[in-house]
Order: sequence, then C-alpha cells, then structure tokens
Amino acid sequence: MTAATPTPLADQEAARLIAACGPFEASPEVAVAVSGGVDSMALTVLVDTWARGQGGRVTALTVDHGLRPEAAAEAAQVKAWLTARGIAHETLSWQGDKPQTGIQAAARHARYELLMDWCRRHRVIHLFLAHHADDQAETVAMRQARKSGPEGLAAMALISPPPVPGPRWPRLVRPLLPVRKERLEATLRAMGQPWIDDPSNLDLKYERVRIRRRLFAEPGAVERLVAMAVTHADARAQADLELAGWLAQAVNLHRDGRAEVDRHASVQVPDNLREAFWRRIVMTVGGKPLPPRREKIARLAAAVRDPGFRGATAAGCRVAAKPNHFLVQREKAVRRAQAAPALAF
Repeated sequence: MTAATPTPLADQEAARLIAACGPFEASPEVAVAVSGGVDSMALTVLVDTWARGQGGRVTALTVDHGLRPEAAAEAAQVKAWLTARGIAHETLSWQGDKPQTGIQAAARHARYELLMDWCRRHRVIHLFLAHHADDQAETVAMRQARKSGPEGLAAMALISPPPVPGPRWPRLVRPLLPVRKERLEATLRAMGQPWIDDPSNLDLKYERVRIRRRLFAEPGAVERLVAMAVTHADARAQADLELAGWLAQAVNLHRDGRAEVDRHASVQVPDNLREAFWRRIVMTVGGKPLPPRREKIARLAAAVRDPGFRGATAAGCRVAAKPNHFLVQREKAVRRAQAAPALAF
C-alpha cells in the first residue's frame, strides 16, 4: 500500500488557518519571518495572498546571523524570489561579536530581538512564523523527555507574545501548526517556487534532528503528539483564565515594578495553579523571557506557605515576607539593602 500524495495547501484553507489566529485589523500590515526554507517560503506566499485579499500588505524579514559564509547569498536569493512575486523584503543582520559558547541560543535571541525591533519601529503588530505540525510534534517529544508538566506539553501556541524582554508586541502568529511539512513542500512545488535546504536539518548532532528521525519512523507519531499538544493547550487556556482571576485578586503591581502579594489570598490559590501563580509573578517582576525551572518554582511555592518563611530569591527576584503580604522585587534593586537571609532557589 503506497502512502497518499500530500495535497498542496489551497488559498481558502490557508485563509481559514490565518483567520483562526485573528482578529486582524482592516487592511492588515503584517510581517513574516522567512529563512528561505520550505516552511517559511510557503507561509510567506500564502500570507501574501491572504493579505492582498484583505487590502493589506506583507513584508518578509530575513535574518542574516553572520555565522555562515553563504548566508548573505541566501538572503539575496530569497529577496529576488519574493521581489519577483511583488512581496516586500528586508534583510536584518546580527552585528557585533558572537559568543564562543551557546551560539544557537544566542542566535535565536538575536533573531527575535532584530525581528521585534523592526516590527516595533514600523508599527507592525503581527509577526507570522512558519512553525508547523512536525515542529510541534518535535517540541512535545523534547518536553516529554525533559518531564515537562501539562503547561510545557501544550508546546507552541497559535498566538504568543515575544520571547524576549520588552513590550508584549508584536504578537507571534503560527497559522501552520496544524499542517504537516510535506504539504508545504507540495504547495511550493505546485507553485513552481524553489526554496533553500538547510543542511543543519540533517545534522544528527542536533537533538531536534534525532527526534525527527525517530518520529518519522513511527506511523502516526506526529499526529499523536500534535493531538496531545492541542489537549494540553485547551487545558492551559482554561487554567490561564482561572489563574488570571487569582492574580487580579491577590497581586498589586506597582508602577516601579514591585509586586505585593496578599498572604491570605495567595494561600487559597488551588494546588494545580500554585506554581503557575508564582511563576507568573516572578517572571513579570524579574523581566526574564524564559520561565525558571519547574523545581525552583515548586520550592518557592511551598516555602511561602511556611509560617516561618522570611525570604527567598528566585528567577532574579527577591521575595520578602511582610505581616500581610509578600513583597517581590528585582533582586538587583534590593541586594545591597538585604537584611534577612534568603533562600536561593
């Protein structure tokens, strides 16, 4: 029995997927992050068709990290392809010295910084990203291996805020999360549109590549993991609504960045929300884009329930016990004036 031939993504289907990420303003001005790979090239062309139908406009953004000698030529090729289709394109370059270690994480951070900066300067509030079902399945598999909780297993969201410090916009939009990569390849082939293959996608030294090989060898594995992400995402959305109510009731956020957490209200937060409650507080006050490790937040959430709790540090924050509330501040702001010993989480 032969596998079914992947079907291209029709404009109408793409429009429905994009609409699910709305709302969008009339005549939307949007940006798309495009590397030149099959995923982002397909997304760019599909979003351009949708935007034109709404009387809007797309700008495609390519980031040249300056890490590979061929990157500049690839960005120029992407620009030529998109210009031929009447799609505006800009290349953003990562300037300055590059770190000797942790280069992938640093490059990812720099990429988002460049993309966010461009969108904010041009008042663009929607940045489209080409993550698809295969990416989602890989993310869930990686988080399973790390024993992530339900929130982590929800994986990538259709819409999310920027993963770097700063304003909470532009919003990141991922309409292709339900779509398999093979359909994106079929879409570009049907259009006669070439793309650039990234050799790193075949390099087994990367965890994602190793997981991808394993998933593709298991029939139905991608679909199973994507369905798991959807289930956890629905649960996460419901929990977020409940959590928002507890935060509004228990937390008073000051203009200078301090947060006062009502002691009585905080101990009434349900067990299933307690870690998320404190995670949201320290991330908001500390300003860090990535959440602290789960075990650190678990220790903090347990410690503040102890009547003898005096103080702790977690995720760049200092949590101090007061008679009726906990005071949460950025650690640097109180380090010199720290009077009581603190538990370091």
